[in-house]
Amino acid sequence: MKISLSWLKSFVDIKSSPENLAEELTMTGLEVEAIEYPFDYIKDIITGKIEKISPHPNADKLQVCMVDTGEKELLKIVCGASNIYEGMVVPVALPGIKLPGGIKLKKSKIRGEESSGMLCSAKELDILDDSSGIMDLPKDIAPGKKLIEALELDDIVFEVALTPNRADCLSMTGIAREVAAIEGIELKIPESSKYNDERNSGAITERVSVIVKDEDLCPKYCARFIDNVKPGPSPWWIQKRLLCAGVRPLNNIVDVTNYVMLETGQPLHAFDFENLEDSKIIVQRADENESFVTLDGKKRTLDSEILMICDGQKKVAAAGIMGGLNSEITDKTKSVLLESAYFYPPSVRKSAKKLGLSTDSSHRFERGIDPSGVEASMNRAAELIEKTAGGKVIDGFIDTEKKPFVEKTIKLDVKKCCKRIGVSLSREEVSGYLESVAFKTKPLEDNFLEVKVPSFRIDVERPEDLSEEVARRFGYNNIKTTFPSSLISGAGNVHEFDLRLEIKDKMRAFGFNEVINYSFTGKSLLEKTGYSEEEILSSVQILNPISEEQSLMRIALLPGILSNISFNFSNQISDLKIFETGQIFEPDSSKDNLSSQKEFLCAAWTGKRRIQSWDDLSPDVDFYDIKGLAEGFFRDFNIDINFKKSEQALPFMRPGTETDIYSEENRIGCVFEVNHKILKNFNIEQPVFIFEIETGMVLQKRKAPFLSVDIPKFPSVSRDITILVPEKQPAGEIFDFFKNQNEKLLESVEFFDFYKGSPIPEGEKSLSFRLIYRAKDGNLKDRQINKVHEKLSSKLLKSFNIRFPS
Repeated sequence: MKISLSWLKSFVDIKSSPENLAEELTMTGLEVEAIEYPFDYIKDIITGKIEKISPHPNADKLQVCMVDTGEKELLKIVCGASNIYEGMVVPVALPGIKLPGGIKLKKSKIRGEESSGMLCSAKELDILDDSSGIMDLPKDIAPGKKLIEALELDDIVFEVALTPNRADCLSMTGIAREVAAIEGIELKIPESSKYNDERNSGAITERVSVIVKDEDLCPKYCARFIDNVKPGPSPWWIQKRLLCAGVRPLNNIVDVTNYVMLETGQPLHAFDFENLEDSKIIVQRADENESFVTLDGKKRTLDSEILMICDGQKKVAAAGIMGGLNSEITDKTKSVLLESAYFYPPSVRKSAKKLGLSTDSSHRFERGIDPSGVEASMNRAAELIEKTAGGKVIDGFIDTEKKPFVEKTIKLDVKKCCKRIGVSLSREEVSGYLESVAFKTKPLEDNFLEVKVPSFRIDVERPEDLSEEVARRFGYNNIKTTFPSSLISGAGNVHEFDLRLEIKDKMRAFGFNEVINYSFTGKSLLEKTGYSEEEILSSVQILNPISEEQSLMRIALLPGILSNISFNFSNQISDLKIFETGQIFEPDSSKDNLSSQKEFLCAAWTGKRRIQSWDDLSPDVDFYDIKGLAEGFFRDFNIDINFKKSEQALPFMRPGTETDIYSEENRIGCVFEVNHKILKNFNIEQPVFIFEIETGMVLQKRKAPFLSVDIPKFPSVSRDITILVPEKQPAGEIFDFFKNQNEKLLESVEFFDFYKGSPIPEGEKSLSFRLIYRAKDGNLKDRQINKVHEKLSSKLLKSFNIRFPS
């Protein structure tokens, strides 16, 4: 939810700084994720006045303008727009400025005439979608003024992350109510008191009728009729507020419905009345497999569970979601039927999901709107349409409500309320906190309160909800931290819990950052990662998913990790070391279609090997880095491992890099480079290397902690051995050969060099190993070392198809 600070100040006289206000809102449960300056990108654009226009000597469609920008000399600017005129006040971009499209202006000659800037359209400045000509600014704006100030776009916008229960804050009024309570100041709500007519009476009953056939899904439907309107651009004060809220202005009628929705939280819809057959509105479920074209021009298939708004002959809107193209407001619209209704939230949620549509309207209806605000919001919109589009609101309004809404009343035990929160408050203090956010309270006997819940707080249903409200107003940051007096034994295997913490500590020690993704995933993400249709269909499905992107239980951690990398890439962060530990869910036929769960660690490394410094010599990560990470990880857990080429390469693995990790005979993980085709799906433009293990195997395979041994008394001696092997011969097999030799003097083996290319013959490669010899009882002599070394070399020649360099 985007909240314009200047718009908010029309409701409350805010004294706090934007930063302090953001902190205060966050501490009351309305998290301010960001403070934005949405039009900061035009801060260098200034205003100018066209003093003189002359034809371009070398181009019929161009004109030469002399523009006053507040400086001593006029600027010469060549322009091709047809709507310019002398005395026109326009936006001017001077040389050196970068426009929103990325174009950097410079002084240049256009068809032989020097041009020292550019006159801009609203489209070129990414303010409005109007590209018909240069933006015509009000005449009272002085030349040389910053455009962002002249248009009052120098606004501050809060990006507020609302939890699903706070539907009341999906409006300026809702946020203003919270700010008024925080600041302890008066709330000023704009209301329309212009209309005093009665429901279901007056001239409107002769012009239109409304029939609700499915009252369970639409208990209240209100409508007003506005005649002789003149569609056109909205006043700038409306356009400005819509822009700051992230809504593109269209025309004065549609803009008013959006404006009032943002102001009050009540979605509205305006129909072109001349396109409504039989002057009738019918609210009913659709027929199976009907088709309907929504305002976005897309043809959608309906079913019998979707609630529709119809006229006498056809469908004209998907209730609470989006209107139809067949009744939209156009430049030719003369009469408007204004709709304001209450639709049953689960119905809107299911319909929006089936239609694949999520709109500002459906978002609010899904969470629940204020049932008592339907009529007031309609009247507010009708008044604004009269002011901005002319016309006349005819007498009377339609209201189908049969059972008026009754506010809930909850009995609150103040003592229990304070105990839940962990603070000590009097009944008067609790009452004061509740009344500051529009609850009405009445003292009862024995330290109880009778609390009347306002109609816009549909999420408050029980005493616990009221306790939360008191805690919010008291301030979460003011609640002192306390600890339980006894230890609480958690469920699950303590060893597994400790291991999980230990694994995370190890990865952080290796310089990796932890990421946490949802356990839910979607078909599209799995397809991007290379999983087959069969694998996707066999994954565990969620019966009532929030969205298609969260309709399946994840079958691997890799898709989430790649999404994390892609997100960081889009934010210009390309050097990454990240990991995640978590459950994956695999179908298990032995468990009556339930899933088996396994915990995995997945780590990804991409970009530079280390943070770049002044010498700029940090190399890129390669396969051997991720392999070394795996070796170091298992060495810390005292687990002996070996690497083997995977027998089957999976689609997301780059061919030739797929390598399994074994401990004894058990496969416990793998390392690989991600297939470049998969990376392309995620818009990742550099190699990504993966280390993945099943964490449960670590618990099984880890040995007793390292035991200390005496420091060797006698020195070691190393001998290198270089061999030529076929190109496809795995180095790991030769490494394992040395490790498995039962030679007392051979202490350790290191693989330290690999080479392929001239002068090595084609089809072969060179491998170099360092053998470390040491005796426990004395210094080694050359003849002892030579004897063992030659013996091992001879065995090596017999065991593999290799040769020594000549």
